[in-house]
Amino acid sequence: LPKATPPANTVNVGVAGENGEELFAFVPSTMTVPTGTTLNFRMSPGSFDVHTATAGPGNPESEPNSYLGQIAASFQSPVFDPRAVYPSEQPPSTATLTPGLHGNGFWNSAVMDTAAGTPLPSNNSVTFGAPGTYDFYCMIHPFMKATVTVQ
Repeated sequence: LPKATPPANTVNVGVAGENGEELFAFVPSTMTVPTGTTLNFRMSPGSFDVHTATAGPGNPESEPNSYLGQIAASFQSPVFDPRAVYPSEQPPSTATLTPGLHGNGFWNSAVMDTAAGTPLPSNNSVTFGAPGTYDFYCMIHPFMKATVTVQ
């Protein structure tokens, strides 16, 4: 499953196998792209889980009091933080991610799944508007991490 190859400019958020097994990882987990590139973060076809693709300040695993750490922690409470559940941009718009988006470089895909019976999206895209290194995490499974280097 870690060798799955998504289409160009696409990151699988989780990877589903033929027999119901799931890899909880971004594939690919590292990418280098030029400024202006739009990446599509999508649920792996056939997946039965839910994930997010979220960028912003802090590592939700090692920095629980950071911006992303607090958002991820809400999945352990009775009420989820809306920043984790809903897209950071009004659909169907595509955000231009820079370190200053929303004042702190925050972008969220929303909770995504592939189930036909839910209103949740199965993908979301973001355009990189400035060079730098952008880390993406799944707020539901914060050990899932991808790094995009923009040149």
